Amino acid sequence: MARLYRQCVTRYRLPNGKAVKKGTSGARKSKEHSEKWYCEYTDASDHVRRVPLSPKFAQTMMAELIHKADRERSGRSDPFEAHAKRPLSDHLADYKGDLLAKGNTWPSKSHESRHCVRRAGFGVSATFRPAAFRAT
Repeated sequence: MARLYRQCVTRYRLPNGKAVKKGTSGARKSKEHSEKWYCEYTDASDHVRRVPLSPKFAQTMMAELIHKADRERSGRSDPFEAHAKRPLSDHLADYKGDLLAKGNTWPSKSHESRHCVRRAGFGVSATFRPAAFRAT
């Protein structure tokens, strides 16, 4: 079961409002809630995870984390997720390295191929759209 919460923080303050260390004479103890929200959920490998979330979108982000864990648990995880998060420039660098590693491509030809792919991708503002092109 997942839960959404704000962590309880203990602070010590002087009467004028200044924050001080524990044990300072005249300091008063106060418990406050943190500004950040946290989600605690069980992932696909049955480990309890605690993730800080944005205050504005905490419930939505928690629902996404739970949905992702459920998909992984049922064996329907996205095998391309790590690749979709990488920048396109990293993929192009790997592509150039692969062309050179084959041994049947001249360095100038691999540079030309990489340049053509880069121009084509950046010319149309190519971005990864994970939900649009992959089966769920």
